[in-house]
Amino acid sequence: MSQDQIEKMLEQLCYFKDVGITHTFSQNQKPILSVICITLDNQIEITQAFRIRYIERQTTKIYGNVKSTALAINEAISSNLETATN
Repeated sequence: MSQDQIEKMLEQLCYFKDVGITHTFSQNQKPILSVICITLDNQIEITQAFRIRYIERQTTKIYGNVKSTALAINEAISSNLETATN
């Protein structure tokens, strides 16, 4: 997926955030990561963010905007591709 395609997909996730859609990225039918749009309320403002769960590492990270989230997804996919080909 291109950076632009990932960004559009993330925007759609936030548009439908009330439904709680989770998008899982897989490679060779093995899940790499999942992403969901979440709402953060810091008592001053309510913002949308993205929670990525890296499946193999069993870690979770929050990203504050579409661009940084898309970049993290692309990096994870690329890293996984490099690992698979070595």
